[in-house]
Amino acid sequence: MKFDIANWFRGIVVIEIKGDFRERFLNLAFQENIRLNDIRTEGNRLYATIDLRQIHLLRGIARRSRCPFRICKRSGWPFIMAHIIKRPVLPLVAALAVFIFAFTASFIFTLDVGGPYPVSAEDQARVMELAADMGLAPGHSRWGMDMDKVKEYIQRNFTDLVFVEIAGSGVHVTIEVVKRVDVSQEDALKSPGDMVAVCDGIIEDVLVRRGTAAVKAGDAVCKGDILIYGFSGQEGVAADGIVTARLWGEGYGECALKEEKESLSGNSAVSLGIRVNGGAYMHLAGAKDSPYKKFECREKVYNMLKWRKTNLTVEIISKEYGEVLTYTSEHSPLQAAVIARKAAQNNAYADLAADFGISADGNLQITEERTEDIDLGDGLARAHTVVGGLAEIGEYRKNDQYLQEIPEVILPEDGTESGI
Repeated sequence: MKFDIANWFRGIVVIEIKGDFRERFLNLAFQENIRLNDIRTEGNRLYATIDLRQIHLLRGIARRSRCPFRICKRSGWPFIMAHIIKRPVLPLVAALAVFIFAFTASFIFTLDVGGPYPVSAEDQARVMELAADMGLAPGHSRWGMDMDKVKEYIQRNFTDLVFVEIAGSGVHVTIEVVKRVDVSQEDALKSPGDMVAVCDGIIEDVLVRRGTAAVKAGDAVCKGDILIYGFSGQEGVAADGIVTARLWGEGYGECALKEEKESLSGNSAVSLGIRVNGGAYMHLAGAKDSPYKKFECREKVYNMLKWRKTNLTVEIISKEYGEVLTYTSEHSPLQAAVIARKAAQNNAYADLAADFGISADGNLQITEERTEDIDLGDGLARAHTVVGGLAEIGEYRKNDQYLQEIPEVILPEDGTESGI
């Protein structure tokens, strides 16, 4: 029987019907409009479910059919209330248990310091010390604690931090921080400029060190688009930051079940000749022409004489003819599919690396790879691969517009600053 919330509030009773005339018991119950639900037989026993309000009507049915019954199970709100009335302390105990659980869950058992970038042990200890000053420490309760004030206190007393976030999960609290990166002297002397994208991609994360963010997570950018503007307030700066984007590369590969390939057999023939002042080749010794039907010719040139007065140049030329043989390579459908997939994967990685502009073994982190077989029914195994990765795509580019608005700062030999 499906659960009925109305019947549950009225009370549900499961009965066991005994005797040799159980069918008559059921017929009489139906004639009296008594609803028996979930009727089932288990061995020699017959079970049924009835509303608590109709249980008293079954006594007359039992006498007339000579089939006694007994109550096997009770469920519903009336029985729960009767149980609570008999045990008045039980609700108090339940409420106390809930209070103790909520009170315990309000305490901090573990506190960690981390972030999207590695945090040194010294910085972790300093952040935890500042958090403890505001009461955020293992063993303390979070009730009445203002997390915004804790973040402001940490940032105010740890000025090297550019980002602080406090996240709590149950009895565990994590403080995520990002430390300001020191600007090198080389970067400090850069003229105002923007940070632009070196390739197309979907922005994943933006961390601004200097400048003003021009994009946010989820934005699609093309090569050359501005990622961080080179100004902060009314001041022109050399934009700097970490802009991570998601990139994709595609590749296609195919392999026939039967392929013709060519390779050198190892047999070769050499021809020697001479060429004067860039003229026609004159044969001297060896094979005059290639003795092979298919061949590969490798030529070496040696400058022997150059006359000063007449500018006459004499070149000795060596030609080597290598025999090329054609052979047939056959693959099973499974082997052809494997070769096509491998070719598609290699082409996808090459496409991704070429779009990013550096080797895939550098700052490019591969995050996904999908390869699908393509069946056109022509006996040629084909495959298509899509490779996804994460990479930093920001690149500094000088912006002359900022130079027109803000004087360029130079450092003279005495180390003082002056504007021109």
